[in-house]
Amino acid sequence: MADVGIGLDVSYVAEEDMSAGQYKIVKQGAAGTGVLFSSSTVSVHMGVLQNAPVTDVGATVRISGRSKVLAGNGGLAIGSVVQGDASATGVSTTADNTQIIGITETAAASGYYATIRIQPGRY
Repeated sequence: MADVGIGLDVSYVAEEDMSAGQYKIVKQGAAGTGVLFSSSTVSVHMGVLQNAPVTDVGATVRISGRSKVLAGNGGLAIGSVVQGDASATGVSTTADNTQIIGITETAAASGYYATIRIQPGRY
């Protein structure tokens, strides 16, 4: 299996309690130097949270490379194009003009971790 520990991590400030959110999808926060959980499929996803900070503490965000991501409703198959849902978990999408976070390299059932290649953008 590919090493999921290879990537570019950047530090931000957690603008909300993220202590139960390791490997969830995040977006840029209102302050510009912080992050929030991506709360919808239209959020502009910036990366995957690598730690579990509380509010106003350093959040480590993987913005490129490989990462684990928590699979949401329906799970994730290998090769799925992944977007964040209302719970900031990864879900598969085939919809045009959708904000995405990346493509899966390993599969996972809902509530488990898949490995993704982070490629934020539009599908």
